[in-house]
Amino acid sequence: MIKKEKNADKGLVISRIHYRPPRVHISEDPQDMAAVLAVIVMFLYFVWRMFYITPSYEELHDYFYFISKGPLYTATHWSAEGNHIGYNFLASLLNVAGLPKFMVMRGISCLCASSNMILLYRLSKRYFTHWIPFATIVTYSGFELVNILNIQGRGYTLSVTLFLLSVYLFGRLTLTESFSNIQYAYLVIIFISALYVHLWNINWIIPMCLSAWLYLFINGLRTRKVSGTIRNNVYFMQLFNILICAIVGFAVAAVLYTINILGSGAAILLAGGGYEGLSRRQIISSDPVKAFVEGIKLLTKSFGMIRPEGDRYIIRWYHFIFNFSESFTPGFAHVLMVICFIAIFVMLTGCILYFEESRTCIRLIILGQMFWLPFLLTFVKKVPSYESYMFMGVIMAMAVSFVINNFIITIKKFEFPPLTYGLPLIMAVVYFFIGVFGNTFFAPYDMEIDETYKALIMVDPSGYDEPVVTDTLQKYVMEFMYDVDPSEKMEDADYLLIRRDEYNDTSFPLPDNIRSLHRTYENSTYIIFTK
Repeated sequence: MIKKEKNADKGLVISRIHYRPPRVHISEDPQDMAAVLAVIVMFLYFVWRMFYITPSYEELHDYFYFISKGPLYTATHWSAEGNHIGYNFLASLLNVAGLPKFMVMRGISCLCASSNMILLYRLSKRYFTHWIPFATIVTYSGFELVNILNIQGRGYTLSVTLFLLSVYLFGRLTLTESFSNIQYAYLVIIFISALYVHLWNINWIIPMCLSAWLYLFINGLRTRKVSGTIRNNVYFMQLFNILICAIVGFAVAAVLYTINILGSGAAILLAGGGYEGLSRRQIISSDPVKAFVEGIKLLTKSFGMIRPEGDRYIIRWYHFIFNFSESFTPGFAHVLMVICFIAIFVMLTGCILYFEESRTCIRLIILGQMFWLPFLLTFVKKVPSYESYMFMGVIMAMAVSFVINNFIITIKKFEFPPLTYGLPLIMAVVYFFIGVFGNTFFAPYDMEIDETYKALIMVDPSGYDEPVVTDTLQKYVMEFMYDVDPSEKMEDADYLLIRRDEYNDTSFPLPDNIRSLHRTYENSTYIIFTK
């Protein structure tokens, strides 16, 4: 700020700039302080898991097949084992910056996991009181599938962040009559990013847009007599603008995927022969249709799908919903299903009775996500893997919070002691400790990879001239840990990592020189021989 001061001796007025640093507002709300403490503790927990939990095969595959080869390679290649292009692209930028491998592979997920708690808390504070927002983030963090995937070096956690940002934006767009174009630009960026990070995010973008359009359309009809023309109706204009955002988002994502499909198809044609001496760019220029067809074939065969049990729809639907709930709350699947059914009834009732309320939009978004999966099962017998629906952890946590909110409103009418209000919060905290500190606390993603890690830690291969492994998984782990590119020629081996069952298999081609090596280390899965 500029402050004028008068010099008493000379009678001059001197203008001096006095810098006043911005004040940091520290909330004195006990719930806010508890939420901040929870986020800090969970962030430290995420950092610990980032370095402690051994990588999964999918993480190692994506790291060596995409991330380590740079952003351009990542954006123009696809793998039959699945690819989260957007996440791998961002991780490859971190790799270019020279960060440690674990931070490159999992750093984005770690930051997003903490951000998701903050976003979910802020979102819940719009609609709930009585410590329910804190219970929401505690419930969400306690879900087993969420806890497992939070720091995994894939696009699931980042997808949840984009999902929460879109819900947050939709709430703002429908709450206010005056909003800037920058909010619509954010929405377009979120849609593009979500589709690019993981293509199956289409399963939350479509029902979310449909829910918002329904809310805006009905409110537009209700206020049409007041507003007059459609152009003057704020609800119809928001509906139109969001429709444009969705179209632009899908169009840009389609262009990005087309680039990837053409690049992947050209790589397949180049590897198959018949295009010797040509680069991928020249192949795309000379035969774009064939490159596109080959890329599409690779794209369609790579999606991991699951088939719910049962031939009839009701049986298939029940098995899917039960197994899906079990993946979030092992041992409590039926409890979660009952709570979600109650939440559906509560939110439908709220939509019917109080449609003009601002929270109706969030009710419709939650209902839309809950009904989308059963709707899909009426047309298809295969659905994406449960990991692709990690964002449903947010939906189910919010659904639980709506039930808790109505529970508190109900018991208030009967004048129960105030301590009764805290019962749902206590139950949420207890479940959080069961979910986080239960079986998954130390559990690795893949037991075989964990055994490989333990074996390689005991006998460092970097001091040997010809370390040899017998499969791709061992190669990935050795290269990730020690930057050692193992050989496949057992005849020259002075270090051999081999599975115990392969060594005991008489039909396995094992050269005679291996018998002369020393059996240096062994565990339940592997044996290490050294010279």
